[in-house]
Amino acid sequence: DIFDFASTTPVKVQGGSLRTFSFPSPVVEAVQVSMRTEGRPLNANVDLWQGPDNTPQKMGVYIEDAKL
Repeated sequence: DIFDFASTTPVKVQGGSLRTFSFPSPVVEAVQVSMRTEGRPLNANVDLWQGPDNTPQKMGVYIEDAKL
């Protein structure tokens, strides 16, 4: 089955905060992260810890005007 990302409720995470999410099943095949601001710069770090040994995948995101 393909997960319908459009049916989920957004979670607001404001500047300087840390938010973690867990998944009920170890068989998660996809994760989608959507970020935006109201026209202000966006500077974010996203860490995905995956697998039996919690191997991190890190992504840095920066954009001047994130109102897209």
